[in-house]
Amino acid sequence: MFSLRIELYQIRTENGGRLMIRQILAATLLAMAATVPASAANIYMTASGNPFFADQTSENQAMTRAFGAGNWTRVLGLSTSVLNATNSFVYLDGGGDQSTAFNAFVLANLSALETYVTNGGNLVLNAARFDTSPTTLPTVFGTSLTSFDDYSTASEYGLLTVDGIAAGLDSNGAGSSVGGNYFGNGTVSGGTCLIVGRFGCIFTVGNAGAGSFGIGNQTSPFFHTNNGIQMRANEFAYIAGGAGGSGSGGGGIVPTPVPEPTNWAMMIAGFGLVGGAARRRRMACGS
Repeated sequence: MFSLRIELYQIRTENGGRLMIRQILAATLLAMAATVPASAANIYMTASGNPFFADQTSENQAMTRAFGAGNWTRVLGLSTSVLNATNSFVYLDGGGDQSTAFNAFVLANLSALETYVTNGGNLVLNAARFDTSPTTLPTVFGTSLTSFDDYSTASEYGLLTVDGIAAGLDSNGAGSSVGGNYFGNGTVSGGTCLIVGRFGCIFTVGNAGAGSFGIGNQTSPFFHTNNGIQMRANEFAYIAGGAGGSGSGGGGIVPTPVPEPTNWAMMIAGFGLVGGAARRRRMACGS
């Protein structure tokens, strides 16, 4: 809790009056600064390149729409070093050509991934896998990804569920459905399903501890209809905002921080004292 203490001195000289005003302004600005959280990094990580050779830009565009240009970092090489308090959002895509490394990384680091979320991180694991060994890949907190070599559970579309609409994934022109050659390469299980395809759930979410997670079996938006990039951006924003639970952002499309009532009171009191000091100074100069 931020504590603000202002001591006023009866200084009648002009210089003393200016000093008091500066002291009050400084204390007020400190109170205002305490209401703005430190910025946290947003990470997009793959093993060695983009998930699909044909697509070099669509995932990057979705990250930029979700967080803004310059507000996210591309990481090549799978590493648990990104799972720290500095990085509030981590997107790990293991689809296509990245799936062998993705499978191994997730299996070896489930505990670290879950700890990151529990401690307040927001995580998306998404993989339309070419390497489907194992067929069902366990992911975090009892969820899993299932894919088959023959693409027998692939879906050419994705439809928002009632929960997906409530989460706002249709916002900013995304709409309630996305088509394409292949929207998903299999299914996911566990959590709360936000997007379904022909054979079941394709994107699911949940909360654990102080953080949130999303699990997807989606291809890159390159293979989707025009609104696919915006739908993916909305997924990122929803998870980064806490996925409707007690996560680090509180849910929904990422909100703007609002000062707490005690901080508002301190700011108002500070500005009132500044105004009062200025009026007393004018009165003293006029007498």
